[in-house]
Amino acid sequence: MAVAAGDVQAGKAAQLNGILAKNGVQAITGANLENFTVVKRNGQLVPFRRSRIFRAIELALRATHAIAPSAPLPQNLYSVAQQVTDDVVEAVAVEAAKGACVTVEGIQDTVEVKLMKAELYEVARNYIIYRDEHKSARDDSPRSLKITRRDGTSTVRFNPMKIASAIERAFRASMKIEGPTPQDVIDSVNLLTNKVVARAAQLSREGTELHVELIQDEVERQMMSEGYYQVAKDFILYRAQRAAQRLLEGEHTAPIKVETREVVAPVAPGQSFKATAVDGTTVAVTEGHLRARIQHACRGLENLVSSEAILQESIKNFYEGIKIDEIDQANIMAARSKIEKDPAYSLVAARLLLDIIYRETIKVDAHSQDLEKAHQEYFKACLKKGVSVERMAPELLDFDLDRLAKAIKLERDLQFQYLGLQTLYDRYLIHHEDVRLETPQIFWMRVAMGLSVNEGAKKNERAIEFYDVLSKFLFTSSTPTLFNAGTLHPQLSSCYLTTVMDDLQHIFKCVADDAQLSK
Repeated sequence: MAVAAGDVQAGKAAQLNGILAKNGVQAITGANLENFTVVKRNGQLVPFRRSRIFRAIELALRATHAIAPSAPLPQNLYSVAQQVTDDVVEAVAVEAAKGACVTVEGIQDTVEVKLMKAELYEVARNYIIYRDEHKSARDDSPRSLKITRRDGTSTVRFNPMKIASAIERAFRASMKIEGPTPQDVIDSVNLLTNKVVARAAQLSREGTELHVELIQDEVERQMMSEGYYQVAKDFILYRAQRAAQRLLEGEHTAPIKVETREVVAPVAPGQSFKATAVDGTTVAVTEGHLRARIQHACRGLENLVSSEAILQESIKNFYEGIKIDEIDQANIMAARSKIEKDPAYSLVAARLLLDIIYRETIKVDAHSQDLEKAHQEYFKACLKKGVSVERMAPELLDFDLDRLAKAIKLERDLQFQYLGLQTLYDRYLIHHEDVRLETPQIFWMRVAMGLSVNEGAKKNERAIEFYDVLSKFLFTSSTPTLFNAGTLHPQLSSCYLTTVMDDLQHIFKCVADDAQLSK
């Protein structure tokens, strides 16, 4: 009697769900294990395939009984392979339906156990030998990396499968997923896992000691950079809860000392470049000078960025007689080109632009020890210059300029990302004859002073209050306010409300009135 393949599949599904019910586990949706995913060794998620388990067991049987791959497998051995495969699938199904992560290593461990229980000892031995041979062939993979555990002393082998498993659990928990993981989530998990594994390998090559917290930090960062903000938030909260729980349980966690070293080969020592200054004269720009400028822009971000890589990328764009401002732009473009690799390079590019702004306004380098003092002194000179060239309101000089200069917090310039600072530089900073007069913090203070000019005896206090709110990025005024506050044209509104009558003459009068307001 012929039996349809669908009937066989349905029978197996019913049998499997019966086994799950005995274990107190909900039946698999669609009665199909292939809806579940398996975490590969590289962290990728792939569909579960019964045929792969059967094939591995079949190869072990052939090796044990010296059966050629092209020869048919005897019926008795075929039945053994089918039975062991069913036993493995049953065990995996029970664990998967409970929510456990199914991994390649876990499935292979289960195969070994089932072969031993079936008293197929020689087959099990060949299967283990096969696994060991393939394991040694993978020694150059990311799994050869070592991770320092939280106790700060012991190490474990880096396991991309654990990364993928953790990311998948984070998505499932955040999205409240029950049953099989959707394909779009699988794709997201694979993308994030690849990025985390690649970053871990890069850090290891650069000499950074890998530890558990660093890897979890990288998972958070990649989630944020790819736009999975809610998942990242829930993952951060979960980590905080786990840390508090470990603290209550008295688990020992040693501080991890992180040391980094740059291994990018530097350019020739002492190399110098002929550049053209603004006045047309030829000057020498040394590699050491460029390195000092870029390293200063990378301070505090050494674990995330490479100043030497930026330097080398920048030098690729140099030519004989390159202009000084083109060297500055080459440095910025070199940092910008790496933002996709790590968002921290956006901060580096912003700091390199800050260096340009400081030299253009205060005539002092960003890495100068006299920067803060020079900035305070320049604040008054900037306002006087702005008033003299009729770009700023004379009323600004009536403030307590010494007090306001001391209230300026120059370190807040470091909050800028590149795109924000470039927009400020191009459109908002007051300039005269193509030279910027304002630094970012003087810009914020000028706006704050313009908003406080009518506050009477309290205008200095109000200016400082407004400045703190603006410069901390707690609030940003609309563009007309940023453009015009503290200037000779203090028009701060973004729009106008006009009552227009149903009369052609009045309509055009309102249009003319609005034009005059804009003027």
